[in-house]
Amino acid sequence: MYTVPIYDARKVDANFYELVLNVDQLDRVNREIPVGSCVVIAYTLNTWGKTLPVNVSFNVKWVMVLGIPRR
Repeated sequence: MYTVPIYDARKVDANFYELVLNVDQLDRVNREIPVGSCVVIAYTLNTWGKTLPVNVSFNVKWVMVLGIPRR
Protein backbone atom coordinates (compact mmCIF):
# COMPACT_ATOMS: atom_id res chain seq x y z
CA MET A 1 0.00 0.00 0.00
CA TYR A 2 1.27 3.47 -0.92
CA THR A 3 0.86 6.49 1.36
CA VAL A 4 0.25 9.71 -0.55
CA PRO A 5 2.33 12.56 0.92
CA ILE A 6 0.38 15.73 1.75
CA TYR A 7 2.40 18.96 1.86
CA ASP A 8 1.45 22.23 3.55
CA ALA A 9 1.99 25.34 1.41
CA ARG A 10 -0.43 27.64 3.27
CA LYS A 11 2.19 29.88 4.88
CA VAL A 12 4.88 29.73 2.21
CA ASP A 13 5.62 32.93 0.30
CA ALA A 14 7.11 31.62 -2.92
CA ASN A 15 6.40 31.34 -6.61
CA PHE A 16 4.04 28.42 -7.31
CA TYR A 17 6.41 26.91 -9.87
CA GLU A 18 9.23 26.93 -7.31
CA LEU A 19 6.94 25.17 -4.83
CA VAL A 20 6.09 22.45 -7.32
CA LEU A 21 9.73 21.83 -8.16
CA ASN A 22 10.67 21.63 -4.45
CA VAL A 23 7.48 20.17 -3.02
CA ASP A 24 9.39 17.67 -0.86
CA GLN A 25 10.93 20.62 1.05
CA LEU A 26 7.52 21.67 2.43
CA ASP A 27 6.21 20.55 5.82
CA ARG A 28 4.08 17.41 5.74
CA VAL A 29 0.46 17.34 6.89
CA ASN A 30 -0.34 14.39 9.14
CA ARG A 31 -4.05 14.96 9.66
CA GLU A 32 -7.23 14.92 7.63
CA ILE A 33 -7.72 17.84 5.25
CA PRO A 34 -11.05 19.66 5.88
CA VAL A 35 -13.78 19.49 3.27
CA GLY A 36 -13.74 22.60 1.08
CA SER A 37 -9.96 23.02 1.18
CA CYS A 38 -8.03 24.25 -1.85
CA VAL A 39 -5.36 21.76 -2.92
CA VAL A 40 -3.14 20.86 -5.85
CA ILE A 41 -3.09 17.18 -6.74
CA ALA A 42 -0.20 15.76 -8.74
CA TYR A 43 -1.08 12.55 -10.54
CA THR A 44 -0.18 10.33 -13.43
CA LEU A 45 -2.72 8.96 -15.87
CA ASN A 46 -2.33 5.57 -17.49
CA THR A 47 -4.47 3.82 -20.07
CA TRP A 48 -4.34 0.30 -21.39
CA GLY A 49 -6.36 -1.97 -23.62
CA LYS A 50 -6.81 -2.18 -27.38
CA THR A 51 -10.59 -2.10 -27.55
CA LEU A 52 -13.26 0.14 -26.11
CA PRO A 53 -13.80 0.68 -23.29
CA VAL A 54 -10.17 1.50 -22.55
CA ASN A 55 -8.98 0.97 -18.97
CA VAL A 56 -7.82 4.09 -17.11
CA SER A 57 -5.95 4.50 -13.82
CA PHE A 58 -5.22 7.74 -11.96
CA ASN A 59 -2.24 7.48 -9.62
CA VAL A 60 -1.98 10.29 -7.05
CA LYS A 61 1.69 11.20 -6.44
CA TRP A 62 1.28 13.99 -3.84
CA VAL A 63 -1.13 16.65 -2.57
CA MET A 64 -0.26 20.29 -1.73
CA VAL A 65 -2.62 22.21 0.57
CA LEU A 66 -3.01 25.87 -0.46
CA GLY A 67 -5.82 26.86 1.89
CA ILE A 68 -8.45 25.53 4.27
CA PRO A 69 -11.89 26.98 5.08
CA ARG A 70 -12.22 29.32 8.05
CA ARG A 71 -14.27 28.08 10.96
